[in-house]
Amino acid sequence: MNGDILTLGFVATVAAVGLTKQRGSGVQQDNRYITIQKGAELYYGTSAKEDFKIPNGPVWLTDCSHTAEDSAAFKKSGGGPCRVLIYRVTTEIPLVLIKSQEDEERLEKWLEEEHGLLFDMESSSMVEKFCSIENGLHMENDCWSGSQTLLCDPGRWLELVGVEYMDKRPRGWRK
Repeated sequence: MNGDILTLGFVATVAAVGLTKQRGSGVQQDNRYITIQKGAELYYGTSAKEDFKIPNGPVWLTDCSHTAEDSAAFKKSGGGPCRVLIYRVTTEIPLVLIKSQEDEERLEKWLEEEHGLLFDMESSSMVEKFCSIENGLHMENDCWSGSQTLLCDPGRWLELVGVEYMDKRPRGWRK
């Protein structure tokens, strides 16, 4: 396992380049979906000892490079170098969209009624069960700047295009 990868309460990154909204046929008919377009750039911050190209899923990503930097710095306990992995989306990714408290409550109700799951995105067992139903979810403007995205199977959707080591960048560097 990739050290801090399964620490689901922390975020990494998914770029908002080319996001389009659409209705889907997944969680429930009136629930909204979002599609992350092919070619979008995504980021993941880590300090894991392991050298990996794609993190094991499920994994949280974000659409802001500086949020990934903050995540990597927060995870310094991983024992490896703080770095931001940069990804390109290889194929469109349809995801459950959570834009408001109402969306979150609707998803929570559906998961509990239809699947017996209590909505807790920090619970690895709940996330694994959710991932057996959906590709992941996208939370617009969640806890830090930018949006947060949970990808259940990142290897299916992403290719690594670069790694930025935080200790080798000029002070104050921001993309």
